[in-house]
Amino acid sequence: DWIKHEATYINNGPAPVDVSYANDIQPMWDNDCVSCHQGNIPPDLTAAKSYNDLLNGGYVIPNDADNSVLYHSLFGSNGVSLMPPGAMWPSSSIKKVESWINEGAKNN
Repeated sequence: DWIKHEATYINNGPAPVDVSYANDIQPMWDNDCVSCHQGNIPPDLTAAKSYNDLLNGGYVIPNDADNSVLYHSLFGSNGVSLMPPGAMWPSSSIKKVESWINEGAKNN
């Protein structure tokens, strides 16, 4: 089924479990985000700095995706600009980020 989240609809299928930051999340930053977020535009999402920038910069609240700026950026909701700009990620990618945050935003 599909559920309404803010002004957007996402697939409400099963959430991925045991999401790895290094293997599941960082490759998404590498593919879609570092072209802009490589030091000049915060957060720095390059592999060497992304985890610390996200956690220490207030973009991620571990165990609380619904109140994390990063999560809202994937929808362009709650006053946060849509990232990446122009086209929302597929729900499978958004759900990986959501699970990673809700599993404690581990540096794994």
